This record gives sequence, C-alpha cells and structure tokens, in this order.
Amino acid sequence: MALKLVRANDRLRVGVVGAGFVARNFVEMARRKCPFLEITKVYSRRPAAASPWIGDGIYTNSLNELADTADVVFEATGDATAATATCLEMLKRNMPVVTLNCEFQVTTGSYFADKMFLTEAHGDQPGNAAALHADALLMGFTPLAHINYKGFLNHNPTPEEMAYWSKRQGLRLEQVVAFTDGSKLQIEQAVTGNGLGLDIAQEGLIGGVRDNGFALEAYGAAAEALGRPIVDFAQAKGAPPGIALVARHDLAEGMMDYISYDKIATPDRKYLVLQTGFHMVHLEIPRTMLGLLQTPRDKWQPLLNNSANPTLGVAAIAKRPLRKGQMIERGLGGFDVRGVAVRLRERPDHVPLCLLENTPLARDVAAGDIVTFDDVDLPATPAVEICEILRARYGDAMPKALGGA
Repeated sequence: MALKLVRANDRLRVGVVGAGFVARNFVEMARRKCPFLEITKVYSRRPAAASPWIGDGIYTNSLNELADTADVVFEATGDATAATATCLEMLKRNMPVVTLNCEFQVTTGSYFADKMFLTEAHGDQPGNAAALHADALLMGFTPLAHINYKGFLNHNPTPEEMAYWSKRQGLRLEQVVAFTDGSKLQIEQAVTGNGLGLDIAQEGLIGGVRDNGFALEAYGAAAEALGRPIVDFAQAKGAPPGIALVARHDLAEGMMDYISYDKIATPDRKYLVLQTGFHMVHLEIPRTMLGLLQTPRDKWQPLLNNSANPTLGVAAIAKRPLRKGQMIERGLGGFDVRGVAVRLRERPDHVPLCLLENTPLARDVAAGDIVTFDDVDLPATPAVEICEILRARYGDAMPKALGGA
C-alpha cells in the first residue's frame, strides 16, 4: 500500500542529480510508493542511452532545466567534485539541496552550509546518526560516542581481491575498495562529527574488534577522558549493519522498571547503548522529503550537514611509497591512498581525500604519510578553490563540551 501521510494534492517536486544505484532506486521508490513525491527531471552527464531507465520524459543534461521544474534538488552522484559544481549552480538560484553524498559534504559542503539550505538525507550512517542523536537528547541521554559498525576491514587490499568482491557483490570496484579499506566510514564519521559538534579520540579513530555490539566501554571512557563526545567505529561480531550511540542517563537505573537495563547496557554497566540496526539508503530518503513537504520552507532545518565551521576532515594517507611524477588515479576507492579522519587544526595542509583524482605527485610520499597540498599538483577547479577558502576557517575551533547537542 502506498504511503499516505499528506493531503492528496500535496506534492514535493524533486529534481534528481545522478544516474547511479542510489538515484535509480530512489526514483523507483518515489514512483511506486510515495504519492507525495513527483520526480520532475533526472540529470546525468552521460548520454541518455547510457541510462535508459530514466526515460525521455525526465532525462536532462541541463542543471538549469532540472532546477526550473523542481522544489528541491536531490544530489546522489557520490562524487565530491560533481556535487560541488551542482551546488554552485543551485546556490545562484536559492534552490534547496538534499544529498546522500557524504563525500561531497566532508570535502566542500561546509562552504555552502551557511549560504543555502543543504542537508544530508536519512538513509546513510550520518543522517541516521543525526536522527538517533536528536531522539537520545529528547529522552534525556547524554551522548558520548557515535559508533559506526563495521563488518570487515583491510587497509590495503589487493586489486585481485577487490575485483573478485566487486563482481560478486555487483558493485563498482572503487565502491568495494572504499568500503574495505575503511575510507568510507572515516568520511561518514567525520561528517557526523562536524554536523553534531563532536570530536575524535585520535587520528584515524580508535576502531578495533569487539566481542559484540554492546562491548563499547572503551569509547565511552575515551569521550569522558577527552571531555567531549566523539565519533568512532567498531568491528563487532553479530552487530547489526547500522550505528550505535554510547550514552549515559543520570536517571536510567531508577527509571528502568519497564525496560531491560541489562539488554541496553555495556557489559560493565557503565554506559547505555542505543542502536539503529539498519540503514536502508534509498528507502529512507522519502522520510527526509516528507519532512520538508510538511514544513513551511522558511522553517526548514537541516537534518545534518558538514557545518559552516568544521573541525574534522578526511586526509589521504599513502598505502605504499608514492613517487614524484606518479599519478594518483583515485583518492577514494583507489590503491594508492586511503582516508583517515583528522582534526583540521592539527592537519591544516592535508589534501582532502576526495579531491585526489588523476592527480600527479610533485614529490615523493612515503608509505604511511599524509598527503599534503605541497605533495601534489592539483588542477584549478572550483572544488579545489573552495577547499583553499575553507582552510582559512580552521583556526583553533573545537567541538562543544561534553553533553552538547
């Protein structure tokens, strides 16, 4: 049965940017299950024949045409540079943008955060973490650590291994690499941290293998030692494919008469663990869109974005020795570098991971070293120029004190 939560004639007109897995499945979901959504145009840089599912009626390769027909733009390319170009065009038109693109958010999203309506959607870990955070505060919890569950991690997989899993899982090679080497989760957690005003306990996050999805005491302790809530990740046997929040509640034990305290507590009983046991990607995006439709536009509030004053970034660390003149074909999802979450004020010269694409090296970089702007010859693109502007904002800003929203 189709979802009916608004008046029959209410529609939110959505222009979609991107023609990949997320865009295609969101459009299908909207058409079949969401009568409150009207997909007006789907923008793709590729010829129409490359994406026949779009259809002649809604295909466009013009961002202006897309914006002319829409109330909101949904950006789903997963590409930081392409999303930057889109948002620059939408900024000129005061067009609101919803993304499922944490790669863009952590790279240039902060430039737009105070200039236009920009929000990450429900469906991926950052958006769902924001929703869980808001629910936890409403219930009186003190958030300590937002945890991203990770099933498998190999910082330096081989091309042969990744080709096998790419074919088996039906995903692009670069996607499988980004998931496997941990780059994607580092990006997700940096965006979550920036959007919610959280810190990291250490560069690259604590991580580690845990006995189960509730054995998260170390993260609560790390946050309390730091004096600020943090983001991190855990490899945990039997953990759900979602997220968790390690928290305290000063009334918890006295108010748990109807709740099984032991079932949501860490094994040492010092902290409580709130879980969201799934993230449904394109299936959850309508939740974001419905919230916009039900709210007057002048009252719209972002679920999450990278904030106008971020404190965290994702640097590229060399997986192997890199030589002057060598080309880094891909930063995210490649075999030369992987991503690590860093404090911006401690690494002001790092090159954001997602900027590195077909980028020549200006000098040697040793394995394990962070790639800096001086190490590479970056082209003068709008995304690169924006990153230079953002570097001037880093300063000594730090997240809010423990317990802050």
